[in-house]
Parts: sequence; C-alpha cells; structure tokens
Amino acid sequence: MANNLQLTTPVTIPNLQRCKVGNVYVDEDNSIMELQVTVLGGGGILQRKDPWVLRITNGSADALVADAAATSIGDLFRSVKLTGAGVAAAFTTALAGYRNAGGDKRGNLMTALQGVSGTVQGETGPINGTVQPILPAGVVS
Repeated sequence: MANNLQLTTPVTIPNLQRCKVGNVYVDEDNSIMELQVTVLGGGGILQRKDPWVLRITNGSADALVADAAATSIGDLFRSVKLTGAGVAAAFTTALAGYRNAGGDKRGNLMTALQGVSGTVQGETGPINGTVQPILPAGVVS
C-alpha cells in the first residue's frame, strides 16, 4: 500500500541570510536583557512567524546556532542555552555594546553578542557541549 506522496512542485526553502534585532528589553536591577531577533531568508522570507527572544544574563545566555546534524528543517537554525565561563559577564558585555557610543545601538549590540561564546547545554546530539557565540558570525550592517 502506498504511503508516500511525491510532490509535483517541490517546496523551496530559502537559505537563511540575515538576522535583524527588534525590541530590546533591559532590566539593569536584575541584570537581564531580552532581545527579539528575526531571521530572514532570500526575498525577505521569515524563518519563523514570530521573532526569537534571546535572554541574556551574567552566567547564561540564549544563542542562535546552526545545527548541521539537525533531524528536521525547523531545527537547522535554533535557539539553545549557553553556560560556562564565556557567558559569566554576558549581560554586562551586551549592555556595554548596546550603550556604546554611536547611533546604531542594535548594530553595536549584535557586534558585542558575536564576541560572547558559551557552552551549549541541554541539547541532544553533537551540538551539545560545543562552544558557540550568542549570534552567528556575519557582517553587521
């Protein structure tokens, strides 16, 4: 009995090309920053309908990472939790970048977050235990 449908018109999934920071929430009293990040592919196609919300503290941070060993399309680029010495001052670094001199607060923040790395925790597969930056490598513009 047939249980497979071969699509006559394959669905093309555009390559992810850029991240855009939206709202940034800063709670200095509790050393927490939350930022919305939208990921887009070719032609401005959103990777997902809602933006990612990354939470950054001194001691842990959410990160967006590419997972070459993902078992589903939705997990090829996803949010993971980072811990370890590399994120001990993640909030402090992010806040300094966000407040850096110049008018491009979000650009400064993205640059700062690319420079903060931690160890992936709580994931399955080969990505667990790897060191990853909060935002992937790229050119801020």
